[in-house]
Amino acid sequence: MKGRTVDLVKVDIEGAEIDLFLKADNETLLSARQFTVEFHDFWYPELRDGTEQVKDRMRELGFWTMRGTPNNKDVLFVHPDHQGSGWQRLVVGAGLRNLNGAGRALNLGLRKIAGKG
Repeated sequence: MKGRTVDLVKVDIEGAEIDLFLKADNETLLSARQFTVEFHDFWYPELRDGTEQVKDRMRELGFWTMRGTPNNKDVLFVHPDHQGSGWQRLVVGAGLRNLNGAGRALNLGLRKIAGKG
């Protein structure tokens, strides 16, 4: 992947995501703009420490981390160069945390981007 950028990596590999993130080199992880990950520590409590290690590593690399569920089932990591402004992160966070309000938040965010809000 040297010199290449990937827009989105979706990871759902039934517990093996911890090894993937802990063993990948920094350059590989930083070549992706976003990761969406389904961790499995909600099914397997013995994976919790590894899940937290991955989240800590991604934060150390500068990735913005957002859980989309109360557990770690859906976690979004956004590359430091593609995080947007504070209000954009707020809109994304609100949408991920409250699916019922996601449509309204997206509409508001798009209107602000277009300068109509």
